[in-house]
Amino acid sequence: MILIVALLLTLFGTGILYVAFKVLFWLQLVFTQVNPCVYFLLAGLWIVILVLPLLPIALSFKKTLAWLNGLLMGMIFYLLLFFLLSDLLLGFFKLVRLIPAPLPDSITISTGWVIMVLTASLLLYGVYNARQIKQKSYKLTIPHKETTLDHLNIVLISDLHLGHLNDAAWVKKIVTKINAIHPDLVLMAGDLFNDNFNAITNPDQIQTSFKSIQSAFGVYACMGNHDGGSTFKNMLDFLARSDIKVLQDECAKLDNRFLILGRTESSPIGKQSEPRKELPALMAKLDTRLPVIVLDHNPGNIQEYGRPFDLILCGHTHEGQLFPINLIVSLLYEVSYGYHQKDSHSPHVIVTSGAGVWGMPLRSGSHNEIVCIHVRFKQA
Repeated sequence: MILIVALLLTLFGTGILYVAFKVLFWLQLVFTQVNPCVYFLLAGLWIVILVLPLLPIALSFKKTLAWLNGLLMGMIFYLLLFFLLSDLLLGFFKLVRLIPAPLPDSITISTGWVIMVLTASLLLYGVYNARQIKQKSYKLTIPHKETTLDHLNIVLISDLHLGHLNDAAWVKKIVTKINAIHPDLVLMAGDLFNDNFNAITNPDQIQTSFKSIQSAFGVYACMGNHDGGSTFKNMLDFLARSDIKVLQDECAKLDNRFLILGRTESSPIGKQSEPRKELPALMAKLDTRLPVIVLDHNPGNIQEYGRPFDLILCGHTHEGQLFPINLIVSLLYEVSYGYHQKDSHSPHVIVTSGAGVWGMPLRSGSHNEIVCIHVRFKQA
């Protein structure tokens, strides 16, 4: 584990140095009076900004620093990506003699301007898009179950990551949109917190917003990989006070007409209450004649479910959050986003991109969303 951390830190540091020297070289070509000492002194301020949140400072200040650090990380990510791509492309063009070697300064300057414009554009769009939330709708039918329900309107959200980046104002905006939909049931598919409950500013305001959610059957949630650690009990207590019923490998029977099974997170970051139970042990307690809806944060677990489960709801992936990570994430999961049903005998699966950002205040490869699911039932 220590070796892996050391390797990751080495790669991280190497990437930052690579970007720093590439930017300096370009700046010295464009602005000939750039002083390297002043440049690296200014660049070194980021290290100070990175370390400051670890100190006992005001929570509001930590929030500002977290936003700034996330933005700088996004900038470094895109500069690293585009400089690497440009070096590969220009190296290939020199190899096949499409451009001269050594590389003329004019090409280096032009390439740098393209990289700066692309990076700035993606950052500006990402910041703007991170504060927007869309509504996504699905319609599906669950046949052959013994229920008196004709239909059920479900709202699904996940990945709020409450903390420095996602605050009370954001939750209030989401709850307002949920109530405008008039759902029968609201479900939350994990990662409601961002590792540390104490990072939340104005938790009382968030609790008030959560308690104002209006739905006939209430609000149910499972926990995600970021809902853990030393403040896990605080998270559970907060959700209970907010009238959100957390299911940890537990099943709720609602009005004797359908079931909700909430799964314990399979790979928590930090300690949670109990390890995840095996599915057969849970199935023995389920009345599977009724429709069964499953909340399981990680879509990597969907292969566990076949009959008699009817609808599997997940989050976790953020659909990549950043471009081009969204393209990579789609290769890592059988279902990384959206609706899927393997065949007519398999459960419906819906994976949401989440209603909040993680790590960086950016959404350049996907959207925040509230998912509306209109379920029709065909009685057995």
